[in-house]
Order: sequence, then structure tokens, then C-alpha cells
Amino acid sequence: MPLVKRWHVPRGLRPTLTGRKVRTTLMSRVERQQRGNVAPRPLWFDAALAHPPPPKFQLDRPPDLAFPEDELRREWLRRNPAATMVPKALFLEEASVPDELRRHPADAFVERQMELIEEGTAPEEAYRIVAAEQEREGDVRALEERTARGVAAALGAEPADGGDESEMRGQTLLLRRFAEEARDMGLPYPRHWFHPDGSWKGVGARALRASLAARTRRALDRSTADAAGGVANGADDAVLSMLGEEGGGGKGGGGDATGG
Repeated sequence: MPLVKRWHVPRGLRPTLTGRKVRTTLMSRVERQQRGNVAPRPLWFDAALAHPPPPKFQLDRPPDLAFPEDELRREWLRRNPAATMVPKALFLEEASVPDELRRHPADAFVERQMELIEEGTAPEEAYRIVAAEQEREGDVRALEERTARGVAAALGAEPADGGDESEMRGQTLLLRRFAEEARDMGLPYPRHWFHPDGSWKGVGARALRASLAARTRRALDRSTADAAGGVANGADDAVLSMLGEEGGGGKGGGGDATGG
């Protein structure tokens, strides 16, 4: 083949003088060298033939599962960041779980928004429609509540006193624990809180608070607040001693903490 001169090539073109690169594996290259007696047989060659590496499979990764509701829910939470603090029940079979904890507000909003989108409404327009609907429902609910309160007040009903019901329930549980501990230790305890067989009867929470001394009520409030925050330490003994003082009896005297 004659040597290519520079003047043989048309102006503007350059000859390609690079060779073709052939990709090969180490095993195939060494195997060719063995067949041609070019290189000595490596020590690892027999082991590599007996135990070849596993084949590599190139599989297509399945696409990530995505639902349109997820994007709508993220958008609703971005516009309503306070809703991320709304608790949600983990065990829906519990009968004690209120209805508002069984379903997050975002779920109801997105469900209604998806209905409008499936009917052909744009996502942003559907968002505004659902927001307006919920606002009207909230106004109607507030009006119904105010009307019901007005009717109850006209009939002579008065709002319940004594604070929140959950706080009263927590104080009742705390008093039950104090009474059971006092009974087990032989200290005075309110017998009328228990049935004759020793089972728990109950506490008239509102009447009880009215009958207790002022310092006992304050200690009970502090104990309930500390127990709710996980800091109930020395308040147990203080309330136990106050219950004993209210009963007015000695050890094992079986006095009544409410003076009854």
C-alpha cells in the first residue's frame, strides 16, 4: 500500500490513522496466549476455569409507584403546614379513638379534589372549589353550634364547671391510684370509692373537688400537670399525706378522705 502523502488528501479532510479498539476479557486474552504458547500458564487460570464469575444480568428497573393523590396531598400540606402537627390514630380498631383522629384532614380534602379532577376540572381550580366548600361547611357548623348553645341557654342550661373533661379524667385516675396505694399500705383511704368486694366504684369528680381543702386541690392540680409532662416525683407522697389528713384517722383507721 503506498504511503499517503499530505497532498493526496483533498483540502479540508484529514486521514484517520487510528486502529480499531477491540474490547476483550482477561480470560479470553490469556486463553489465546495459551493456545499460541506465547506466555506460561498462570496459577489462577485453572481455578478461574473451574469457578467462573456469575453472569451479570442487566434488568430494567421498574418505575417507582406514584399516585396522583400523593402529589395533591403534598401540595395541600405545603399550603397548610400546621396540619402536619395533627395527630392520627395508628390503631383504627380502638373504639376510644375519636372520629376526627381516624382520618387526616388532608385525606378528605384530596378525596374531594380527585373527584373534581376526574370530572375534568383543573387541579388548581379543584383546589379552590374544595377550599370554598370546606369554608362554607365550617361556617354552617359554627352557626349550628352557636344556635344550639343559645337554645340551651334559653332553656336554663349552664356550661359545665370544673375545667376540661380530659383533665378531670386524668385527676380521677390519679386519685384512684393514690387511694389504692393507701389501701395497700394500710393508710386511711376513702372507702366509699370502692365496692364492698374491693373493686373500684368511682369518684364524683366535681363534688370531690368542692369538698377537698384548697391546698389539696392545688397539690392535685400540680400532680396532674406533672404527670402529664412525665415529671411526677414527690407530689405523690404529698397528696397521699393530704388525703390522710383529710380523713382524720391513724394508720389503718380506714378514714374518709372527703370527710364523708
